[in-house]
Amino acid sequence: MAEATRITVGKNDEATVVAEQLIDADTESIIFVIPKGSVFSQSLNNFKLLKREGDVLGKEIIVESDDPMVQERAVKA
Repeated sequence: MAEATRITVGKNDEATVVAEQLIDADTESIIFVIPKGSVFSQSLNNFKLLKREGDVLGKEIIVESDDPMVQERAVKA
């Protein structure tokens, strides 16, 4: 498996901050660790934005979280 960048999303990180981290990542695979109750995870649109940016950049996005709502929104996006 190719090297992946692991990015931990802060509890108060907005979608723009997370998207910038995706853009700045040097690898093609990025693992986002999203904590329960984070600002980013509160909107399905944030996950759709992340997916769209990943598609444009040709990057694989993996979401890790213990929060079932985060997992559900990631799958829907």
